[in-house]
Order: sequence, then structure tokens, then C-alpha cells
Amino acid sequence: TPNANGVVLIEVYDVTQGGAAGPKAANVSTRGQVGTGADQLIAGFVVTGSVSRRMLIRGAGPTLAALGVPGVLADPQLRLVAQASGQVIRSNDNWASGEDATIISSASSAAGAFPFGGNSRDSAMIVMLPPGAYTVQLSGVNNATGVGIVRSTTSIPDVPGIFPGRALQFPARGLASAPPCNIRNSSRPSPWARSRSPTAL
Repeated sequence: TPNANGVVLIEVYDVTQGGAAGPKAANVSTRGQVGTGADQLIAGFVVTGSVSRRMLIRGAGPTLAALGVPGVLADPQLRLVAQASGQVIRSNDNWASGEDATIISSASSAAGAFPFGGNSRDSAMIVMLPPGAYTVQLSGVNNATGVGIVRSTTSIPDVPGIFPGRALQFPARGLASAPPCNIRNSSRPSPWARSRSPTAL
């Protein structure tokens, strides 16, 4: 129904044929209205295979204003949760405040993501995760609301000579509403998957 509101779940599955050397989804982002409680923006992914995968996870809000998005989330915060245990693995508020800010900046550039300013209140983390299911929760500091983006990116792992596990499933849940705040999901293939052999990873 045009301009209807409600909670929706978007799912993306990488079912590409071709084995380890074939193209694979590497970046999945979802934009939506970030609310409070059950209305926060939630994304998930499943790391398959038998080795750990380095994941870059970003929660954008303030930077979206410079890109022409109205009503942005002024101060987003991220929480990464292991679905099996419900344990919060890591959280972040203000991406540049951590010791890994330089690594996050480099990984974002390599993944083709738009940059965050050094003093921006956007959130991000980079973490090595074993195979399993994970949830990313994007909310506002002090229960603030607004439009935000949550993005999960698979990065080159630190396992030379071994093809890593792949993040194959990318579900995202959020509050869908009329434009410009309707929930959006996008993905693109990895730029390095097309040009490197498995043993070069």
C-alpha cells in the first residue's frame, strides 16, 4: 500500500555459484528511520565456513546530512550481539574515539564506503568474528531518533592461503515509512573478490 507504515524484515542471501573464486556479496547497507526500543534499526548477518571473518560494521547518521538526507540521527550508537548467546560483543559511540580509528578509516576506504569525518558522531567498529549468527543494533544516544544507515562489510581476512568463511545472509529489520525515510537495502559485490584468487587472500 502506498505510504503505509509498519515494521518490515528485508533479507539478502548470497547464492552465487562458482565456489571460492566466484563473485560474492561484500557490502550490505540498510537505511531507515531509527526509533527507540523495538523500533531501533536492526541488521543481521551469518558468517559461514570454518574460519573467522573480519567484519567492518558502520552506523551512519550525521554524515548523511552532508549527502542530502533530511532528518538524520544526530548521534548513533552501535551494538554487536551474538545471536546464540545474546551477549553484546562490542559497542561503539563515536567511531574516531577508539584505538582502531585508523584501521576503520582504511577499511572503509578499501570497501568503497563514504568517509566519516574525524570529529563526526557516526559509529563504526571492525571485529574478527568466528562462524555464527550476529545482530547489529543501531539506536540513538539518549533515545534520540532520526534517519540512519547500518552497513556490514566483509573485509580481507588475516588468513593467507586459506579461503575464509563468507557472510552469506544479511537480514535487516526496521520501521518502514513514506519517503524520504522508507527503509532501503543495497548490496554490491566485493571489488577484491573479482581480482584475487583464494590463495591471494
